[in-house]
Amino acid sequence: MSTMDMDKQELIIMRTFNVPTPILVDTWMNQLQLGPKDLTNPVFEIDTILGGAFRIDTKSPDGNTYSITGTYDDILVSKKLIYICKALDGFGKELFEIINIIEFIKHGNKTIMKINETVSNTSIESAWYLEDMEDGWNNSLDRLIDLIDN
Repeated sequence: MSTMDMDKQELIIMRTFNVPTPILVDTWMNQLQLGPKDLTNPVFEIDTILGGAFRIDTKSPDGNTYSITGTYDDILVSKKLIYICKALDGFGKELFEIINIIEFIKHGNKTIMKINETVSNTSIESAWYLEDMEDGWNNSLDRLIDLIDN
């Protein structure tokens, strides 16, 4: 289930995974090839500690690279992750900022992953990037299911 409210610039996605929470968290946090299909991550640098930084460059088949940088602002092991990221254009200019709240909710032997993103500090160039944000997340979660199942 997902909803995108463009007026508030907020995206909420909930997905149920058929694995215990620790397996889901470990797979999600440690896989460098998560992202929409046909895209790769030539740069995947993460330091998942409180205050730790990350940078992920995602490359499309046409050669375009999309970069995000950010910091981890709150980590509750296997429960919640809060981080702020900034999308950058090809010249390193900030396009927008996203506050991400990822919750892992134990549900028997399954885990519900709730993603809440709030976009701010948008620029004129942001619209093109943001219109595919929901599809991008859903593709990423589909790839996560494939990783868990294999």
